[in-house]
Amino acid sequence: PESAFVVLSQAFQASKEDERFGSELERLAGQTGQWQELITIYEGVLTEMGQVPETVPLHMRAARLYDEKLDTPKHAATHYQHVRVLEPDHLGAVTALELLLERYDNWPQVVALLREKGELAHDPDERQSTFKKMADILENKLDQPEEAIAAYQQVLLIDSGDLSTLQALERLYASTQRWQDLIETLNQQAMVLE
Repeated sequence: PESAFVVLSQAFQASKEDERFGSELERLAGQTGQWQELITIYEGVLTEMGQVPETVPLHMRAARLYDEKLDTPKHAATHYQHVRVLEPDHLGAVTALELLLERYDNWPQVVALLREKGELAHDPDERQSTFKKMADILENKLDQPEEAIAAYQQVLLIDSGDLSTLQALERLYASTQRWQDLIETLNQQAMVLE
């Protein structure tokens, strides 16, 4: 496997065909424990290619290896950021970076990514769950009830009858003493439950 890794890595470096060689190189690196060597190869090819859209899949591979195999989240985050520069609407990079930052309790950055993700997502269900998650973090991790209220209101723009969101708003309006908003939310809940 080691000699196959060397030959294949040379072919990859010459052709820069990530789709053709990436998976096999990773399989061989797993068998031989050559993760550091593989990431060095990836980094070399990325440097050689420069900041062009064609590098997005290789940046994603490098980020995943840094995160999962080499346990260096800072380097993984750097590669996800490169993807975001090259393709700002790349939901895969935004989601991966969000999960990475979550593991390290970097809640302000997670909220910023969720806000971005909510705007990028086209699927209403995905937008709804993204804004709910953002609201939950704002309320429970960052203690920002007003910001949480705004995020929950985004959910209601997608689905005005979302009962769990209405209940969360009820709790937040009561704790922030926004009585008029609380009354309106209770009325909205009653209409949903009818």
